[in-house]
Amino acid sequence: MALIPEAQIVRLLGGEASIDSLKWAGVSGLSEATLGLLRQDLPRMTFAQRDYGNHVAILAREECPLSDNLPTVPQHPEAYALEIGEERVTLAARDAAGLWYGFQTLLELTALHGGRVPRQIIQDWPIMAMRGIHVDLKGCQPRPARLLELCRLLARYKVNHLLLEVEDKFAFGSAPGMAVPEAYDRQTLTALAEQCQAMHIELIPKLQSLGHVDYLLRHERYRHLAENGHPYQYCPRNEEGQALWNAMCVELHEALPGGRYFHIGADETSHLGECETCRTHSKGASYIHRVNNCLEQVEALGRTPIMWDDILRNLHGHLSEEEARSTWHLGQRAILMYWVYGYGGRNNRFPLLADYLGADCKIWGASGYSGCGPSWIQDIAPYRERVLNIDAWTQAAVSAGLPGVMATGWGKIASADPPAEPMEACWLPMLYSAASTWNGRACSPETFAGAVARSFFGSDDPALAAWLADADRSGPPATPLRVRRHRQRFRLLVALAAMRDHQARRARLIEHQQMYRKSCRDGSLVDYRRTMLGNVIADFGQKREAAIKQFRQALRPFYVNSTVESLCESRFGIDEELMQLLEGAGK
Repeated sequence: MALIPEAQIVRLLGGEASIDSLKWAGVSGLSEATLGLLRQDLPRMTFAQRDYGNHVAILAREECPLSDNLPTVPQHPEAYALEIGEERVTLAARDAAGLWYGFQTLLELTALHGGRVPRQIIQDWPIMAMRGIHVDLKGCQPRPARLLELCRLLARYKVNHLLLEVEDKFAFGSAPGMAVPEAYDRQTLTALAEQCQAMHIELIPKLQSLGHVDYLLRHERYRHLAENGHPYQYCPRNEEGQALWNAMCVELHEALPGGRYFHIGADETSHLGECETCRTHSKGASYIHRVNNCLEQVEALGRTPIMWDDILRNLHGHLSEEEARSTWHLGQRAILMYWVYGYGGRNNRFPLLADYLGADCKIWGASGYSGCGPSWIQDIAPYRERVLNIDAWTQAAVSAGLPGVMATGWGKIASADPPAEPMEACWLPMLYSAASTWNGRACSPETFAGAVARSFFGSDDPALAAWLADADRSGPPATPLRVRRHRQRFRLLVALAAMRDHQARRARLIEHQQMYRKSCRDGSLVDYRRTMLGNVIADFGQKREAAIKQFRQALRPFYVNSTVESLCESRFGIDEELMQLLEGAGK
């Protein structure tokens, strides 16, 4: 496997072409903003807009006319054909997105082969129209430049939709006092949206409309909007709360212009029907009331609403079965994201998919690349489990003819929880989803890890590929591994894997507490064991400080300071209490 995603059809022609010798590119059918990105990627190339009458690009040593013999483009949206010859590279595409993807393939081939690329013809197209990645900011907030870079990298691997969940990481003017100190301003989000548009990525804003709003309702000025005093959930009948949500919706819509969709959340509404007002209505009626109001607001902005499906299928038993079934008409108005994450191959079935489609519901699949268990405080996503879930969703989506699949990744399970896996530690499952939703093929975890080692990290070392496939459960590499690209990302991955060693040392510390707890309490602990406990504490403390230093240094290039400190507290904070407890026992 050479490319990510692997191309649909590749025909090798024999021999090599020197891409580095090509200095001129005539391009027809791309915006100036998109050409600006390509100029950054190919700085030695002189790009010129040409009116070829279609979506074509010619790369040559010097300016030359368009050839009559263009490669045949497959009859699919976003398709392209790439011919790499001795003297020129020719790209032809079905549309502007396809031409962009052809350039991304050429850039990847150049990176893989060092400028001398095998002569070949590639015909390629996506199996799904919607190939999405969820960017959840509530757990780990990237520095603004890193957020832009993350989107740029996902575009390189042909992702074309990003679901952006901002919560308190955006400074809403309509909700003062809610945002964190380092929240993004409107200018930052608008610049992100503009760059994504140039990269043929559609940015989808997400604003929770019922549950999961403790980031807002925990603040004193907004608590009266909660259902029965629970800061987790809006009261669905509170008109002031609806007005606030509408204003925030408009503000987020304006900060992220140019998109067709808007996600309203509407999942896991566990407190329906509790307050005095809501007790006069059925839970299902209150849910429908609030969701309909939010759908109207989104539609008034000219966007198609999206929502989670779990209330409709009564996943958590919050409604009666009759009430849950009464909500299904919402899926005819909004796109339902049918989320099933599955662990280790279990539950990777989608029994309601046929029923939803039979009821004329609009469905996108939702797989999971991180934050999906088995633990809420993992450091690296369980790659092999995520592959099983992503494969299952790709197969189901292709079989059912769904528009696509959004791979979700949760920065936190909920706002009150500690950060889950940082997104920068999830490149393997994210890229696996990108590849799977493009070409519809399953791949062994080992083979794909080898492709990531080559394409993403720039290394052919089989030891790196083997370690990447099991980094979430094997700890840091036993011997030093080197990468040519994304060194900072690799250092972060190693630092997160090293948490397994720290957790093992913590477990041994707890074992000593357990072993000597009684003798410490009754005063029978002998001197040499007291000395031993002191040495154990000192050794643990020294190694802990070194681990924290490595952890912080690896995180800081990517994340704002509050994220770094939150991750450190959630991973190392308990150690101080354990050390104090053991120190007290040893005295």
